[in-house]
Amino acid sequence: MSNTCFRDLVKRSRARREASLRPSTRRNRQNHWDQFRLFLRPLSSRPRTAGPTRLLAFLEFKLSAGLASATVLNYLSSLRSMFKSKGWRGGYLYHQSVQEWVAGLERWNDDDFKAQPYISSDQLMEVIEVATQSGHVLLFRALLSFAFYTMMRASNLTVADAEDFDHTLCLTRSDIIFTDDGFEVGIRWSKTLQKKSQATWLAVPATNDMTCPRAHLKAYLDATQDVDDTQPLFVWADATPVTQKEVREILKSLHQFTSIDPAARTHGLTMCPTLYGIVVRVRLALIREADARRAHLER
Repeated sequence: MSNTCFRDLVKRSRARREASLRPSTRRNRQNHWDQFRLFLRPLSSRPRTAGPTRLLAFLEFKLSAGLASATVLNYLSSLRSMFKSKGWRGGYLYHQSVQEWVAGLERWNDDDFKAQPYISSDQLMEVIEVATQSGHVLLFRALLSFAFYTMMRASNLTVADAEDFDHTLCLTRSDIIFTDDGFEVGIRWSKTLQKKSQATWLAVPATNDMTCPRAHLKAYLDATQDVDDTQPLFVWADATPVTQKEVREILKSLHQFTSIDPAARTHGLTMCPTLYGIVVRVRLALIREADARRAHLER
């Protein structure tokens, strides 16, 4: 086999590996790579030969800009992936000093995690009261209560890009089934489970109070019946999908008008109540009941 033929095969295999990534993942990696290059330019350095000292300075620069620890670690992961895709060894990305820095960041982050409070159901009610005064009351009520009681991430609830999204992966109106005592939501994709042959159905009970997810979701869907069932679940009045960035801005702005500590753990959009373990056990019981009910109807 000639060297030319071998190089061609290597290029093909690399392209096939790249094709396995979602477009948004490829864009993020390229964006992180470009930012690293720009950071190194005034230092007369390049990514391939930057070394661990400049790499750690770049990561610290991102932390000082207010990025979350998990986001900064994603930068490091992107750089490592880009090195591999280019066929470079990139040994300094795995240097002992880098590994120690990552371990220190994760330990620091764990301490911060333990120190931060959770948002309670009473505080959710406070947020919903504030949302009632907005011009998007039905949308905000449905979105906030849905996020709280399903404990889903912003990336599961909304799309990253309003104009470029995959209908087969994002949460749509057809994924909601109302029941007498709540509703069920079909989850076809998550950060931990990238591919599924069919949806996992999550049962969400009605609370019959001001924060009731069933009541708010039904009111919102009834008011937006003209939107096609294949469209994302949460959309603005003009049927434009709500994006993850917009959701986080909404939540941040609502914090300013409530007693909620801005440092409270929200896991993106998910607002976990204090009685997390109890809710999880109740949810599992409802899922089993819903599965049994569906199996009975299919007989």
